[in-house]
Amino acid sequence: MPQQIYGLLSDLIVRLQLVPNRSLPEQEVAECLNLSKTPVREAFIKLAEDGLVRVVPQSGTYVSPISLNRAYEGYFICHALETACVARVATKRSFEELCRLKAILAQQEDALRERRYEDFYYLDEVFHEFLFRIADVPLAMRFVTVARLEVDRIRSLRLQMAIRRVEGVFEEHMAVLAAIDAKDSEAARSAMALHIDTIKNSIEEIATNQEFWDLCHVVNRDIPRRRSRRVAAAARQADQEETESRSS
Repeated sequence: MPQQIYGLLSDLIVRLQLVPNRSLPEQEVAECLNLSKTPVREAFIKLAEDGLVRVVPQSGTYVSPISLNRAYEGYFICHALETACVARVATKRSFEELCRLKAILAQQEDALRERRYEDFYYLDEVFHEFLFRIADVPLAMRFVTVARLEVDRIRSLRLQMAIRRVEGVFEEHMAVLAAIDAKDSEAARSAMALHIDTIKNSIEEIATNQEFWDLCHVVNRDIPRRRSRRVAAAARQADQEETESRSS
């Protein structure tokens, strides 16, 4: 049950349905889910470990502000692990697993053609997760899943700004698949590296977009009036740390 609660809340946070700095009282969440506070508290601990919520002493739990620094760290982890993963996949995949990868990308192509972008991004996750399953490295997949959380929050902001890169993503997936089909581990590694590098490029591109910062500022500062001064001060401090880090 704590894992299910974590999955529900993390998805809402990543999709910005739960906005940064929003209060998340344990009692309120437990009542909404018709559960006791114990599994909710356990889920909150995991959310805090993954950087999605912040616990403010003597105040409560709040959704963490969006951070480009965490997003860049996520890119770094994804680049290291996913390139190694796909190189392993190219050498050990079975014919059945190859067919499954082709089926996923066929579905993704349909979603792209029909402009079903939510389905497209869901299939993006399915494709990457299945690569880790083929490689049989579940711990690495866990690290990448957590690393992508902040990247996906920024992607949600990009979607609000009507910035999409779906055609490029699909073409990069097809390049990865072609290398796996050929059992060429080095080509697979290079194709995945180019694909993951677009995360860094997107972060750098959006970091120089004033519209992004205006929207990010509004989202990160969407603090209810009843919020305590302690929480507001904590939010301002986090925002200042992010600004200083970007400057350096």
